[in-house]
Amino acid sequence: MNINIDENFYTRVTYSHYNQVHTLKWKVEGWLNHCTITLLNKGQIKYKLNDDEFILKEGQLLLTTPPQNRLLFPLTPEVNVSVLDFHAPRQEAPGYKVFTLNDTSYVNHLIGEATKERISTRISHLKMCDALAMQLVIHLMRLDASQVNPQVEQMKTYILDHYTKPLSATDLSRQIGFSESYCGKLFKKYEGCSIPDYINSIRINNAKIQFASGEESVHKVATQCGYTDSFYFSRVFKTHTGMSPSAFINKTKK
Repeated sequence: MNINIDENFYTRVTYSHYNQVHTLKWKVEGWLNHCTITLLNKGQIKYKLNDDEFILKEGQLLLTTPPQNRLLFPLTPEVNVSVLDFHAPRQEAPGYKVFTLNDTSYVNHLIGEATKERISTRISHLKMCDALAMQLVIHLMRLDASQVNPQVEQMKTYILDHYTKPLSATDLSRQIGFSESYCGKLFKKYEGCSIPDYINSIRINNAKIQFASGEESVHKVATQCGYTDSFYFSRVFKTHTGMSPSAFINKTKK
């Protein structure tokens, strides 16, 4: 199964839950008219999708596209799952794929962030939730096409977890255990940008969300996004958005 991602592809999240614990009494049955991503963090689950039956094991992720009839229930006393449901453009045919992940932290992080964003009713948060779902789907498609490097994914996860604090390519190289030069070349090869550019993109996207949510203190947002110099933050913000923080704040008020 492969999701067709083109210029018209989008994701609209309808449900998201991070690290959900269930017992043997849990059972889900019904018709699926949306896409689902289910990451099993603990235990085993018996699945039936249309006429196919299989067991989802710890560390595995299930991606499905509609329409499908679903039945699932735990095979162990306790299961822990992270789930993301979303609508997307109709695919050619219903299907599913099971991914066995060596490291589930990146996927769990994205689902966790989407869950937090979806709690809010602000349009900016809901848009971010949809964007995180898009990022997750693209990640899975690249993983399926063997275009994902585990060291790069480890660096991206570390960035997402630590971008609110001072962070550099040197810090990442220490975490990965490779030289800074090698990490930079590896990151550029798989992501198409440098490590500092990626860090700034993550930080500026977060800053835009905070400004759109009503925060007007440039210094406060700069600090919360990992910048120690608000003037430098303003320059980076303008480079990425084409406008100063104050201009962006005024635009969101209209």
